[in-house]
Amino acid sequence: MGQRGQFAALRTPALSAARTDWEVALMHAVVGDRLHVHGKVVGQADRMGQILEVHGASGEPPYLVRFEDGHECLVFPGPDAIIEHPASSAAKSK
Repeated sequence: MGQRGQFAALRTPALSAARTDWEVALMHAVVGDRLHVHGKVVGQADRMGQILEVHGASGEPPYLVRFEDGHECLVFPGPDAIIEHPASSAAKSK
């Protein structure tokens, strides 16, 4: 059992570090982009908001977001959120 526990301890930090790097690489925004937060359970509506301020370095979270209902809050987006860039939306419609 002691040997098995040692291997589990060695794997866990490596996987966590790789996942963190991957998540940070995907989340970059600028003022004016839209934050799309998918519903967490079946039947829950998605939330959309406009990014008003970017507080992280190089476009990273947290973001000050104004949602469609007028609510403004500081958001640290999770894996259920994506950033929609206006330029990429225009390119898709062509």
